[in-house]
Amino acid sequence: MKIEILGSGGSIVTPRPGCNCYNCKSARINGGVYVRTGPSVFIHDYSLIIDTPEDVANQLNRSNISNIENCLYSHWHGDHVLGRRIWYSLNYDFGISENHKKTFVFLSKTHMNDFEENLGHMNHLRSMEKIGLVKIVQYEETKPFYIKDLLVTPIQMPDASIFVFCLEEESKKVLIVMDDMYGWNPNIFGVDLAILPVGIFAHHPISKKILMQANHPILLEEATFDQTLEIAKKINAKSTIFMHIEEHDHVSPKELKTTERLVFKKTGLIVRFAYDQMILNV
Repeated sequence: MKIEILGSGGSIVTPRPGCNCYNCKSARINGGVYVRTGPSVFIHDYSLIIDTPEDVANQLNRSNISNIENCLYSHWHGDHVLGRRIWYSLNYDFGISENHKKTFVFLSKTHMNDFEENLGHMNHLRSMEKIGLVKIVQYEETKPFYIKDLLVTPIQMPDASIFVFCLEEESKKVLIVMDDMYGWNPNIFGVDLAILPVGIFAHHPISKKILMQANHPILLEEATFDQTLEIAKKINAKSTIFMHIEEHDHVSPKELKTTERLVFKKTGLIVRFAYDQMILNV
């Protein structure tokens, strides 16, 4: 499997508009690994995208991806879905209407209910389905299904709105978690590659400086980096990639490289922090 991290950022991208911190200024000047766009992953072998953030059109142009046959959504949050207009700009044929491209959008019943209630997702997808730009395919919450030859097992998180995906191809197994793992006790083994959200850096991973107060309400629903590490240890994948890296944590790419070494020294885990356009071959 050839997997590309189209966007390694989280709900707040880097550079953040109006912000002049070191990371944001470096991103504007240097580009490259300093820039983090919204969370999205593409599996090239199966023309499969997971999540469409607002930045998805630029991500596809940047990676020269001109066609997407299949789409999975992890949950309804705007930073993961609001780029859904991509199905119009990517698939619509302005010459001959019968020649529209079509993307299969796989949704569980939970997704469909959440998409009905939040941010107009379902109405927009149905309007594009009526035109012929997408085909909505419903799957059962925890029942495995195939996308071509790829076995997809959806796993519902403690926050029931969020799904993670175990992808299996022959003897290879990849776990992709696009967002929060708060309270999750994973029961999955033999993973070759785990792509996980980094969680919140409540403390700076090197200096240990407090970055978020312990009583901050967001910590009641989202995992910290330390909690993420405990989950990663349970999964014990051969390789672990952390993405969904938020601008507001103010941890630089250089500091993340140092953190990779510190994590290995402390836990024995082989981890890397994702960057936009990172290619992973499994």
